[in-house]
Amino acid sequence: MACDLVLISATVTPPTTVGGFGFVNFKYSTATQFVLGVTVYGPVTRAANFTNTGEAQVDNLPAGGYYYTIAQSEDPNCLITGEFNIDAPTPPADPSLNDPARWEPVGGVLPNPVLLEVEARLTDALGAARPGLHVEVELWRVGLFVPFAEFRATIRTATQYVNAAPWLRAELLAAARYPGSQATPFIDSDSSLEYYYRYRISDAAGSEPWVKRAGLRYAVLAALPAATDTMLPFVADGAGRVASIFPDDEATQFVGLPLEVSVLLPTAGTFRYAELRYLNAYGQELEIRSFALADYLPAGYLRIPLPSDPLPEATALEVAIVDTNRAHGPGTAPAQPGYLLTNTGRLKL
Repeated sequence: MACDLVLISATVTPPTTVGGFGFVNFKYSTATQFVLGVTVYGPVTRAANFTNTGEAQVDNLPAGGYYYTIAQSEDPNCLITGEFNIDAPTPPADPSLNDPARWEPVGGVLPNPVLLEVEARLTDALGAARPGLHVEVELWRVGLFVPFAEFRATIRTATQYVNAAPWLRAELLAAARYPGSQATPFIDSDSSLEYYYRYRISDAAGSEPWVKRAGLRYAVLAALPAATDTMLPFVADGAGRVASIFPDDEATQFVGLPLEVSVLLPTAGTFRYAELRYLNAYGQELEIRSFALADYLPAGYLRIPLPSDPLPEATALEVAIVDTNRAHGPGTAPAQPGYLLTNTGRLKL
């Protein structure tokens, strides 16, 4: 009997996560009814028998290079051999750092939504509605190989905003650190998160390619005093203001928690100072205390502990990020004028 076994295609589907498994699908043709023996060997070996249906699939294959043999069981000499690769997944390209970053609050009793823009065609090429239309969204940290969150939403408009706040909030922790262990300003890495996102539109007919939005985003565990979807006014870039000024400008300390204000630092690499300026009841300057901010501090949420020993005659405190160490004691003038890198936040003592 002549061997008429012909391979039509070998289609490889790689794993979608690091350490996951892919599969290979073989399509073949023959006029003979027989049992097919398929063996795939490489990083792992998989062997199985398939009846002659014109298709065979081998599952649970990790990334790597493989060889295969497809042979007719009744005639082992009637066979096909070849090789293929299963590629490991790679993260989408990191977003352009030239695009402006966006800072978003995630926190409070009634947290603001974090709205991510997605765009979709609502109809197909013939003008008919697309059944099952939805969007799949992935949230990524820079340089990692798997997203830290995935979710989907129904698409109802051509341009739609989906809320990522619940997934971002789950990644952030409220750190209650005490002035005794953190006496100088520090970046609280538990309360801010650098991320970007990508999405793809899917319907009953299949999925479109992934779309990656440019620009980094920062989710910050913070509640703002006014309704807004961004913390950009609180970024220390020359126009920002101190983030956590107290209700009615009155310094309030909860038992067991530090007395702090905060500001968002957008980048590392610049030497700066957190400045505390004490004033008396007439608005006259009494003393300035400064804390040097190391130039290696990353972008993030800078927490500034307030000293528990202000001057007895001080009735107000101004907090700012400056470029000069202007510290001076009571009754002396600052040595240099300095320049503000944020707007000043004032609170009563």
